[in-house]
Amino acid sequence: MKGAVRFGALWFLGWYLAGLLAYGGFEVMGETDETLQRFVASNYLWFTVGLQGALAAVALLLGGIVGGLAGLFARRIGRPRFAYGVVLFVWFAVQFRQIVAHPQFLDGPFLDGKPWLASIVFAPTGWGERGMTLSVGLLAAALSLLLYAPLRHLVGLRWGRIALAGGVGVYLFGLAVEQGGATNFFYGAPQKERPSILLLAIDSLRPDHLSVSGYSRPTTPAIDQLAREGVFFERMVVDVPRTFPSWVTMMTGRYSFDHGVRHMFPTAEQRALVWPTLPRRLRGEGYQTAVISDFAGDIFPRIDFGFERVVAPDLTFDIVVAMRNLEMHPTLLAFLNNPLGKRLFPAIRELVYNSDPDEMTGEAADHLRRLDRSRPFLLALFYSASHLPYAVPGPWYGRFADPAYDGPHRFQRKNMLMREGESPEDLQQIVALYDGGLAAIDASVARLLNDLFDLGFADNTIVVVTGDHGEAFYEHGADIGHGNHLQGAYAQTVPLIVYDPRPGAPRGRTALQIRSIDLAPTLAALADVPFAEAAGRSAIPLVSGEEKEHRSAYSESGLWYLPDGPFFYQKVRLHYPGITQLCEVDAEYRNEIVMKEKYQGLTVAAKHRALSDGRWKLIVMPTADRVVEELYDQQADPEEKRDVAVAHPDIVARLRHEMEFLVNASREDRMTDGRPVNIGSARP
Repeated sequence: MKGAVRFGALWFLGWYLAGLLAYGGFEVMGETDETLQRFVASNYLWFTVGLQGALAAVALLLGGIVGGLAGLFARRIGRPRFAYGVVLFVWFAVQFRQIVAHPQFLDGPFLDGKPWLASIVFAPTGWGERGMTLSVGLLAAALSLLLYAPLRHLVGLRWGRIALAGGVGVYLFGLAVEQGGATNFFYGAPQKERPSILLLAIDSLRPDHLSVSGYSRPTTPAIDQLAREGVFFERMVVDVPRTFPSWVTMMTGRYSFDHGVRHMFPTAEQRALVWPTLPRRLRGEGYQTAVISDFAGDIFPRIDFGFERVVAPDLTFDIVVAMRNLEMHPTLLAFLNNPLGKRLFPAIRELVYNSDPDEMTGEAADHLRRLDRSRPFLLALFYSASHLPYAVPGPWYGRFADPAYDGPHRFQRKNMLMREGESPEDLQQIVALYDGGLAAIDASVARLLNDLFDLGFADNTIVVVTGDHGEAFYEHGADIGHGNHLQGAYAQTVPLIVYDPRPGAPRGRTALQIRSIDLAPTLAALADVPFAEAAGRSAIPLVSGEEKEHRSAYSESGLWYLPDGPFFYQKVRLHYPGITQLCEVDAEYRNEIVMKEKYQGLTVAAKHRALSDGRWKLIVMPTADRVVEELYDQQADPEEKRDVAVAHPDIVARLRHEMEFLVNASREDRMTDGRPVNIGSARP
């Protein structure tokens, strides 16, 4: 017994030490420099020592527990040496489960440069659903071995075996049950009370990758049904294709130059100026409000939108340091990537390759069960599986992938910040991962809609599906991602689907252009809640026939994280330092990562800006010595490949004037002749 405990503890500790040896360096979003390294070394030395000590203690404790239970099993069957084999079997069963469910945890420095070893470790990922089923079976078998002796002691041999067999059977049956579509959701007796709202936001959602839009892959059958049964706005333009400012726009109905959040790292003072918001207004009307998200939703703990309940990871520099320390130990994380482990080490929720739509949906269903049924609710879910690095869990990462692909992006887009392009094969794989993420999210949406129906909420709940921004896949000679440039519609445009089950609710589909500033007023109008402070307005008149024209939409680029590079926007811009120099740690407010004050003006002045009236789109790009203007005819050239500014100077002048009028009415921004007026004072 003692030997088994000692063996288990040493085995787990050995893998912990292997992680320490394999890991090296410290980085933020793939970037590092000497200043950052020195800051971490001088300010987080004892934090790191303490965290590594805690992880070592957990490794010893877990190993000791596994060894102890294995020793009990071996003693019960009269073969003490079996205990060592049970320890190894349990360890390998948990690792096998992690490999097929979340191979991204091991897809890092431990296997980079070792293709022969990676091919062995990741072999089960090619088994698809069979691999997932086998992993659950092995895990159940391992659990059965560990619990055999305690259960036999507690309830007797016969009932202990029955309990174990029943538990394994239920576990496997739960895996085998296929998640159904949302068919039942659309049948119910409409109620007269004020409606609840279920807001399903999908990060980096491209409208053209929904199967309802004619996409070749069956990515979104459940969402398609919502689009067919409700209102489908094909073209909603976001003002900043980055998560933080876009969510503020969606929740306030005001452009970023008005609400003041222009990038991903606003200060506490900038965030405090954001009001009023839709969740706060609904909360004042008696709504129960909550938001649930995984890693991309780390904005929600950093800003008070008015949600009573926030279930999302946080982002402070402490969390960043904790993540880097946790990533050293992927084999230990296989035992900690669960609710208990995330309570002990909250930074696990922030790992960008650890998004799981099904887990979020389970949390949402639990939240719905606890609601006060006498009051309406606003529940927002923000799914991250479609965001870079497209690290969708199994078996979805292989749903659309080419089995023959053996490049660096088998399970995720390896580099968050790009300095060069990819091969055609790499691009096909990356898009397949993205589509797998959409399919995984859609399956979770189907499950949630069925839960909504089973809980009796479906007949009076408005379901909304949209994205915070779209995604670019190397179009226009640029890179992958969002917010770096404004060419094309891929990063700036998202769909908006509104399904209202009440009698007489609008139905239909429109290609007329709306804006993300219209989202909050639309939902407020459907809930019959006043929200006059918004700059946008309800989009429903565009499908009811009251409006028949596109709405003019303003957009601006986000923060550039790299100071230079090979892509066009990095050559047509005002320059400022990279991400590690732009930001600092706010020691007076939770050690959050915020932009340095001296760069605030420059980064705003450097933004590319666009205005689209639905037919014509003007893009304005300031440089050190001139302003570059491009004009695109979105009707004749929807891909925006031909700049026609020279041929239409009158349209350029009109759209420039409209852009300046719009921006100059804000509280902090000014433009003249397409150029920010504060450019001279905005230099570092």
